Amino acid sequence: MMRKLLLGFVSIMLTFIATSKLSAQTYALNNGFTSGQTITTCSGFFFDSQPAGNYGANENYTVTFRSNTAGRQMRVDFTEMGILAGDSLEVFDGLTTAAPRIYVFNAANSQPLNLVSGNADRALTFRFRSDATIQGSGWRGVLKCAPPCQPIAGGITINGVGADANGNINFCPSPTTNFTIAANVTFPQSGPFPNYTQSVALSRFTWNMGGIANDTATNGVNSFVRRFNVAAGFNVKVTVLDTNGCSQVFTAKLRGSVKPRFNVTGGNMCLGDTLSIPATFTAGVGGFIQAPIQRNRQIALVDNVGGSGTCGLAVRDTLTVNQFAPGTTISNLTQDFIGVTVNMEHSYMGDLSLQLIAPNGAIIDLKPFINDLGTSGGGTNLGEPVLGDAGNNPTAGRGYSYRFRPAGTSATRSLIAAGLAP
Repeated sequence: MMRKLLLGFVSIMLTFIATSKLSAQTYALNNGFTSGQTITTCSGFFFDSQPAGNYGANENYTVTFRSNTAGRQMRVDFTEMGILAGDSLEVFDGLTTAAPRIYVFNAANSQPLNLVSGNADRALTFRFRSDATIQGSGWRGVLKCAPPCQPIAGGITINGVGADANGNINFCPSPTTNFTIAANVTFPQSGPFPNYTQSVALSRFTWNMGGIANDTATNGVNSFVRRFNVAAGFNVKVTVLDTNGCSQVFTAKLRGSVKPRFNVTGGNMCLGDTLSIPATFTAGVGGFIQAPIQRNRQIALVDNVGGSGTCGLAVRDTLTVNQFAPGTTISNLTQDFIGVTVNMEHSYMGDLSLQLIAPNGAIIDLKPFINDLGTSGGGTNLGEPVLGDAGNNPTAGRGYSYRFRPAGTSATRSLIAAGLAP
């Protein structure tokens, strides 16, 4: 009798668990609800348009989730994220896309994380846009409501020294001195309910190094060590993300000065006299190093359409350059322009042309069709292409990264050489 009662209890529990899981509301983007809709809830699951497969091409959908509980903000915990190059899921802190954008998921930022609103409307708005090329698996997010964000105090320091009133941290470069760059932060409201526990160890740090170092190599740590050999400036930014999905951004301008020169002339003086030793320096040395511009987009170039031997039309993509003040001029191409890196694969180098076109129409030929500026490359392969695939339906091979560097001082139609090693 006891055994029968136990089995019956297990059966009831399993039925209850299964029923509870099925009853959770599922929100698939533009699949079951209208794009642009506002949904008020504190529970459920948020998916892309195809929860059981890949999202579609050329999608452009928007949805807003709003907390239904006073004193609780909207929170989405992403547990899966698969967005490919050329596609993006933007997150806005408010009821519309006019609210501040707080995060963008794309091919470069595909790590699942938690996001929470921080506005009076207790809302998060999501906008997803995909291009016409390869589609990814999309995302899965858990909807819930969470306590409001707690403040994160502090800032960026070098060897313990913080920024001045203008946001500058000045230091003297030295090839033998280690400089510790850190996000020195505290969490003044960390504590038990209704607050939440937060610490440096529980936080996630994402750095934008402004050219000092590789951004990815420094992510996840709140401090790291670097050496500076030259006089230059660096715009550094760190985003601190806490366990509640709340983030705070800290910025600083690191300025490495030039070495002063002291000129001392002979003369008579007495004990107790004051001696003034003037220092001079060379003006115009150094400058703020700008972080590389990154564009993550996968493009399939269709050629030999229908076997006619006719090359496909030109494909254009736009790079937004906003690191410089309006009117800034590149005066020395070999010093001011480090180069361009492209990851690509192609089966016949001779029929490929790559150009950079400035807004004023100036052209830099990275790789010309013909050899008026150098060799065209002929039948050399770039990367590891899939040979023999259909010209109008190419199969992606393995791309190699090629670095194009300035070969002359003129920015107009100057050939830039590339290495052939991956």
